[in-house]
Amino acid sequence: MRKIIFDLDNTLIMHKEKYLKYYVKALEEFGYDANMDEAKKLYKSIGDYEKICNQYDYDGLMTFVNADLGTNYDVKLLERLNYYIGEYWYEMDEDAIAIIEYLANKYELYVLTNWFGFVAEKRLAKAGVLKYFKEVVGGDKVPTKPQKESFLYFTKDCDVSECLMIGDSVETDYVGATNVQMPVILYDYKNIYDDSYRRINSLIELKKIL
Repeated sequence: MRKIIFDLDNTLIMHKEKYLKYYVKALEEFGYDANMDEAKKLYKSIGDYEKICNQYDYDGLMTFVNADLGTNYDVKLLERLNYYIGEYWYEMDEDAIAIIEYLANKYELYVLTNWFGFVAEKRLAKAGVLKYFKEVVGGDKVPTKPQKESFLYFTKDCDVSECLMIGDSVETDYVGATNVQMPVILYDYKNIYDDSYRRINSLIELKKIL
């Protein structure tokens, strides 16, 4: 094994309900309806865009959101959301930091996220771990997971068997990697899947495997 490729959200950085207050704050700044219900709708719609897009771009995403929600949000709202995500959505638990530090001594580490790569870089920098990653690849640079091209991006200088994907999503991380015959470990932190998947329940388990 040469390369370890991590998903970001709900793998290295877990989603927390408190983060949605920054959606409310951004909506308020632009004079839109600003409450937690509206924030949740916007958050869900942005997530739904991931299921149908080829790559992330501001205009395409905002066009989808406005059609989905019947709103007329300006694209600058998305720019503001990315600012807040980069500034405040970066808390990483001790196990995640410990496993990154451990694996960085043995492998090349990468992040593959369906969100904008520059935002992911900022979050990892705020968490103090960006220095351990050789590259952070976002859905604005490569086709979004589970498209084959996003995984094959990492095989330009090595065989697919030399890469390992680690992520929490069966649909995007596990299936996507499997479709290109890339080894993959499912981060089943909710312990809801069976042993038909190669899976772990905590990141620290990787010390026993890798």
